Amino acid sequence: MGTGFFLYGPGEHPDRLVSYVIRSLLTGQPAQCSAGGQRRDYFYVKDAARAFVALLRSKISGAVNLGSGASVDVATLARRLGSLAQREDLICLGAKPVADDTPMVVAGQQRLRNELGWSPEFTLEFALAETFEWWRRRLCTIAKA
Repeated sequence: MGTGFFLYGPGEHPDRLVSYVIRSLLTGQPAQCSAGGQRRDYFYVKDAARAFVALLRSKISGAVNLGSGASVDVATLARRLGSLAQREDLICLGAKPVADDTPMVVAGQQRLRNELGWSPEFTLEFALAETFEWWRRRLCTIAKA
């Protein structure tokens, strides 16, 4: 049915990149990342859910890429999270080796856009901010317990 790309958002596994960086920043720990040159299609979970529902309601069959159709480099993503936390100083680019040396992974959007008329609703900035806030609330709740 559908193939998803680099999903992120509230509820994401805490060791995946976006959640790892946010948790590190919120706890005052260095966010150790690769140099960050690799580009990835980070796809917000709310947009993924919208795309999946639209796909299920359609007559489309066969493989369909579920992604934003845009790529962002890991360094930019990490820096944006650092800015949200006002802790850019904790972003440590180049501290880890690159886990996947594929230079770019981005979803082809032809079927979603042309056959379904679907496009993402949420900007990267909004989705990162919402994910950041979810982790901030969660970590505050855990600290109070």
